[in-house]
Amino acid sequence: MLLQVNHDHEFSIVIEGQKLEINCTAPQTVMTAIRSRKKYKKQGWSDKHIMIKQGVGMTESVIASHFPCTCLKDKVILTISKSTKAVEEERDDQPVLPKDSYSVFYIHKEGGKYTKKKKLFKNSDLKNSEFICVYGERESTVQEALERDSRFVELDDFELTDCDDPKTVIQYTDKVNNLNGRKFKIKLPKECNDKKKDDGVPKKITHKLRGQQSEGSGHSSGASGDTKQADDMRELKKLVESTGIRVIAKSDVNHEEIMKMLREQCKELKKQVEARYSEDYIQKTLKKVNFGKIEQFFHQVYTLRKLLEMAKSVCLVAVHGGLVGTGFVLFDNFIMTNAHLFVNCPQGDRLIDVNVCVVFNYETAVEKSSHCLANQAFICSDKELDYALLKVQPTDQFKMPPGLLEKLGEAPVCGGVCVIGHPKEDVKKIDLTYVIEPENRLQYLHQYSQNYPFVMCHISKAYGEDLKDILRCGSEAQERITYNTFMYKGSSGSPVFDAEGRVCGLHTKGLYYESDKVPNSVIEVAQSLETIVRDFVPKLQNAQQFMAELDKVADKNFCLKNIIESVRNIKTEYPDSDEEMQH
Repeated sequence: MLLQVNHDHEFSIVIEGQKLEINCTAPQTVMTAIRSRKKYKKQGWSDKHIMIKQGVGMTESVIASHFPCTCLKDKVILTISKSTKAVEEERDDQPVLPKDSYSVFYIHKEGGKYTKKKKLFKNSDLKNSEFICVYGERESTVQEALERDSRFVELDDFELTDCDDPKTVIQYTDKVNNLNGRKFKIKLPKECNDKKKDDGVPKKITHKLRGQQSEGSGHSSGASGDTKQADDMRELKKLVESTGIRVIAKSDVNHEEIMKMLREQCKELKKQVEARYSEDYIQKTLKKVNFGKIEQFFHQVYTLRKLLEMAKSVCLVAVHGGLVGTGFVLFDNFIMTNAHLFVNCPQGDRLIDVNVCVVFNYETAVEKSSHCLANQAFICSDKELDYALLKVQPTDQFKMPPGLLEKLGEAPVCGGVCVIGHPKEDVKKIDLTYVIEPENRLQYLHQYSQNYPFVMCHISKAYGEDLKDILRCGSEAQERITYNTFMYKGSSGSPVFDAEGRVCGLHTKGLYYESDKVPNSVIEVAQSLETIVRDFVPKLQNAQQFMAELDKVADKNFCLKNIIESVRNIKTEYPDSDEEMQH
């Protein structure tokens, strides 16, 4: 896990001729960053078939999908293509460390001595580039780096010869510490021959066996010799089992007796658990989500700390005569929330004689909170997109928290998301969850209906139109983010953040049911904040003061700047001046 104080760099990816800029604000693998772009997701490519190239000509190299972004050069351009065969093995993303923790080196596409008849790469398409870029954590060996890379065939014994100085040779057991930036060719031993096998046993294991045999040639005796042999056998057993071969050792241990003892202990443990916790404790405490996925997306201390800092901009919104929900500072004194909170108030772009109270810092029941009052008007709203933009006036010399719009990001089609809000009008809470991908929404609900048929029967009757809305196809499906969360009833208007801490959505609605008076989420929905910005910018483009402040924010976020420029001149019937907006 990495505590990263400052991580901010840019790089670009090119997919089928289209160049997309990525502003990387958190340590991650290159593939994680690529997955965040809608263009890549629409391709429907499998990650293990992806080729990622950097550089051109004689300096061109192919990096692995799990390559750490911290090792990329700033503003580098990566070209993404697809191979018909698998390029590497699929793997879960690992924690990304600072640049100094790695050594990055290059393997030439053509091998050195004794490699003409030997295949070096699992996919021959890799040889279309001059070099294969490899990285390894410092203190790891060359062999460990190539195995972790997963694009190379299994190599039992090899050396690396320096391209600039062929007399310099690196052994496969050497550490990678001094290899950073250097270029090598793989050299194999003269006797290397694919036909030589050790009775079908993997090379890695036979190599280990040979090592143990040579070490055991001396006649060791006594307890120390027995201990070493036992340790060696345990290590060898782990190595063999890692290949999928099960090892069963002969023993005089009475397994039935052990099982009997365990059963007795389990009975006592069960009594202790039941005495300490109520029957529904686990159901109330555990979320029905994949914890492995969440941990994968939110394992960086830096990201979590950033989310907690941005949580200061989240507020409780109480509408007199309406509902209570959540909102957040968009920028300056402007608050974003859901339009449906004003369902019992006058419709349109005005609130007539309606009091709206905005409460910040409501994080504990005893902690002092700060209040703001909204102007008696919507600055802008839209019923279909379900957003309302209000301007508030702080009270008691309260300083407004920073706006979140400068951290705008695209709506993720996969990966982790975080919702921060005030469920049940309660203190501020945070929920880490993961995206239910657009193409998997129907399958997700179908699976839910199989597991809980009575629930889906109720849902389809009570939320028929909402259900249809969630399952919309095409471009509209990409404008919504779906996930599972406990944040409902009071969380409407909550900001939704992606795994890099960028605000990407407005929590809008969801489908849930109650069982024994305990609410349970089926699926929740957020509206893409990009889509909302595309809607309100044309409506407010003649409000000079508003647009001037918005342009200042856009200077800090190229994604926001591009959106504003693309929709600025669309004509609407909204107010023509800042004065009209205040009346």
